Amino acid sequence: MSLVHHIRTHLSRLNVRSLNLKENASQWRKQLYLTRLRIKGHSGKPGAAVHFLNYSIRINDRSNFYVLYKDVFVNRIYHFESVRPDPLILDCGSNIGMTILYFKHVYPRARIVAFEPDPRVFPYLEENVKLNDVSDVQLLEAAVAGREGRLRLYSDGKYGSFLSEKEGDQVPEGWLECEVPSVRLRDYLSEPVDFLKMN
Repeated sequence: MSLVHHIRTHLSRLNVRSLNLKENASQWRKQLYLTRLRIKGHSGKPGAAVHFLNYSIRINDRSNFYVLYKDVFVNRIYHFESVRPDPLILDCGSNIGMTILYFKHVYPRARIVAFEPDPRVFPYLEENVKLNDVSDVQLLEAAVAGREGRLRLYSDGKYGSFLSEKEGDQVPEGWLECEVPSVRLRDYLSEPVDFLKMN
């Protein structure tokens, strides 16, 4: 093996180790940040404000906030590439508004129509949109369904809910049973939609 080849091989190994160290450091920073957020979230009761990035958000549940932050901001499960700076986004099931803040973080000029039927969750969504002064967001306290009208909603008041048209479903303890307005998705498709999120 020539000296030049030996040096190149050694430098190549150093570069790989350097990249691994950078990746590991990045992963450690991410984990440390998530741990700090988990601690912040766990110390907060429903209604407490949690601060992250340039946002403040009122949480309805500690675990819900942490999972939403990790999924939406860290793992970027709803990320998409838009061909225009002001994409139209339909957010069906906005919960406390974490996805709205993410979309506005990535696309500040995004136009968002947000649907949230849960009467115990909607006030958090409304307050978080106002608290962070985001514009071009239309909030609708309604469920997206196959027909316009009213439907029965069963909800844990945090992140779990389902709709039903029949009465007499067994309601888990602590869950709310109520009627909520329902709207049809097609009534909000008057122009091309860049991203449709349904959760």
